[in-house]
Amino acid sequence: MLQARAADVSDFLAGKLCASGLSDEALEQVLALTLGIRDTRSGMMTLFREAGVSHVMALSGLHLTVFCLFLSLFVYPVRRVMGPFWLRLVMTVLVVALVWGYVLVAGCPMSMVRAAAMFSVAIVCALFYWRITLLQVWTLAVMLILTLSPRSLTDVGFQLSSTATLGIATFGVLKSPWEGRALWMWLRIGFWCQVFTLPLVAHYFGTFVPHAVFTSLFVSSYMTVVLLFCFVLMAALLIGFTPLSSFLALSISGLLDFQTTLLRHLTSLISPISGLRFSWWCVFLYYASLASLYLYLYAGERERERHVNASEEATTTPDQLQP
Repeated sequence: MLQARAADVSDFLAGKLCASGLSDEALEQVLALTLGIRDTRSGMMTLFREAGVSHVMALSGLHLTVFCLFLSLFVYPVRRVMGPFWLRLVMTVLVVALVWGYVLVAGCPMSMVRAAAMFSVAIVCALFYWRITLLQVWTLAVMLILTLSPRSLTDVGFQLSSTATLGIATFGVLKSPWEGRALWMWLRIGFWCQVFTLPLVAHYFGTFVPHAVFTSLFVSSYMTVVLLFCFVLMAALLIGFTPLSSFLALSISGLLDFQTTLLRHLTSLISPISGLRFSWWCVFLYYASLASLYLYLYAGERERERHVNASEEATTTPDQLQP
């Protein structure tokens, strides 16, 4: 019953987008980016696959993050004036309900379910001011999903989404000399996402795109802006604000057509490498090597922290210890 209602909402929103004035290629991408409506055999999906950025067209954490950013435009002004715990509880329940409602409308892809589960765990912990790391959030969310639906483990989208997030939660949060620089943080996140999904992509699809890391960083950043425009467009269509919806439809069409042209030029210059198919043994050894490397780096980081703390305690004078 609930899924049927969600499908009706999806069809209604798709009809609104079809009548919004988007170009044909832009409409195909917007439907895939927002509602998960896509044809895997279409020329557009083939182009994104050859460019190594097909994951952008599959609903996952990126899309849910932008949706939450869109919600924050309305929620943040309210939270600024909220003090009592019960008011924050009401807002938390409302936001979580909207997030899971969007997941239902999008068809409940497992990659998006994983992202929604992580968001729910994180926002509940924030409500009660519980300190929790990204790795702990990932662990709780994945355990919850696999407990409720063990078959999710065999879902390719869930595997790719979970391993990419695991790369961010482990190597992506390790300290570096360029800590605090936004560009370096974005590059590091994109790099480890590609590193952690490489064996699964090679196992299932047997292809390797040499420029995937850099193309993915550009397209992900580009699509973040486009996605935000798409959600604003859908809101404008729902309230009937025609001048804004017409402007956004024209802008989104121009942005997506420009990106499509760039990807076509790129794929014409550099073709993906085919025939690179990993066995499950290769996949296991690959992740075992990453786990060993992480444990080595993590132990080194903790050792450096102990040395720094010991040095600070040694340099503290008795006068500084007095109140």
